[in-house]
Amino acid sequence: MTSVGDKRVRINICILTYRRPDLLGNCLQSLTGLREIDGVELLVTVIENDTEQLSRALVEQFDTQGRFGIHYRCEPQRGIPVARNNALEFCLAEACDYVVFIDDDEWVDADWLSELYGYCQQQGGDIVVSGKVIPIFPENTPPEISGLIKAKERPTGTDLTACATNNVILPIRLARELGLRFDISVPLAGGTDTKFFFAAHQLGVQIKKCDEAVVFERIPESRARIKWMQGRKYRAGITETWRRRQQGQGVVKILTSALFSIISNLIKTLVFTCVGRKLKRNQAWLRVHKALGACAGLRGKEVESYKVTD
Repeated sequence: MTSVGDKRVRINICILTYRRPDLLGNCLQSLTGLREIDGVELLVTVIENDTEQLSRALVEQFDTQGRFGIHYRCEPQRGIPVARNNALEFCLAEACDYVVFIDDDEWVDADWLSELYGYCQQQGGDIVVSGKVIPIFPENTPPEISGLIKAKERPTGTDLTACATNNVILPIRLARELGLRFDISVPLAGGTDTKFFFAAHQLGVQIKKCDEAVVFERIPESRARIKWMQGRKYRAGITETWRRRQQGQGVVKILTSALFSIISNLIKTLVFTCVGRKLKRNQAWLRVHKALGACAGLRGKEVESYKVTD
């Protein structure tokens, strides 16, 4: 999709936030450094998922330096998927052509949006494009911890069956014509973005990777710990089981592969502990927890990942 005549393409960058005004401020500031894109009208919408509205003043007083229009919305019902749906409804009401999601603890590269949107246009303008997220750890984080979260090496053009909302652009038709919304049945659970985009893919929407569209994610000390990462992998296992079931895989196959992973990675954990390979030990240990999550997913278990936000 390109601009026609005086009509400019409307792109709305939507940022969900919950009691993190300092991080949000850093995110917004980075957006003022974006390179302008010909034929594009840029909007930024902050959806605060908290009745206390701690970030309202920050957003309403933020100096955009004339680079974009900025809007503030409050979603009082707790839950990331609820707030994401709020964003979609606002984008529909504002006649936006594209929705972009990033997280409030991220900041962007100057070429980020031009790369994300540009690649979408190269592919016809009707696909979902997922960018690259580079984690930034606190100083002095040991390598056996920082090595556990890395930007996935997926070259531009890689086909995906789903993606996250931490760096993504999607055409508004997913919400308007296809009627897609984020699942709010368990509003504090994780994985609802994966389910949303998987549903889009099942309806024929292409999802591709763009390695050049870069954002940076702050990893706080509270997350730079093996215990937090265990929970993250456990939740990922639950979501992975859901996806495999949607693809038609049977319970026996999923359970068998999960049990094999648990046993083999427990052995690897012991071996790597004995030989002092800390990173390899931790990687194997996290795979154990992902497999445990896969087993839990077979029982229909959900985890309220966002009950507490750090």
